[in-house]
Formats: sequence, structure tokens, C-alpha cells
Amino acid sequence: MKKLKIASLKGDNILKICFETIKVENGKLLNIKYHQQRVDYTRSFFGFTDKFELKKQILNLPQKGEFRLRIDYAKTLHVKNL
Repeated sequence: MKKLKIASLKGDNILKICFETIKVENGKLLNIKYHQQRVDYTRSFFGFTDKFELKKQILNLPQKGEFRLRIDYAKTLHVKNL
């Protein structure tokens, strides 16, 4: 499996407390429903009430091949190079 390289979002100096690793296959985020549930639950555990949809935040995925995508998050979301 190849590593997906996506530039991280601005604001890398904030506290990152959690992460998700999502498999990307031919431009599709696999099992995104379960990743979204886990992100929502984890963020609520730490007192964050606002929500963000992973599918809307992650754009421009490669259309061919298999990749791993790491997402660091706390109050905000950061896509990290693997």
C-alpha cells in the first residue's frame, strides 16, 4: 500500500490529541461512516461540541491505487503526510 501525501492544513502549532488512519482506494475513503462516528465520539469526550464532516474536509484524493491517510485532530482537523 502506498503512502498518501497531502499537505497539512495551516495551524500545525495547535494541540493534536487524536488521530485516524483511513484507507483510500481508487479515490474513495473506505469505512468512512465508522471513522466519522469515532471522530465524533472522541471529540465529544474531550468537550468539543462543533462537528466537521471528514468527507467534506478531505479533497483531491488520488483516483488510482491504495493509500493510507492519517488525520490528526482535536479542536481542528489536520491531514498529515504518511
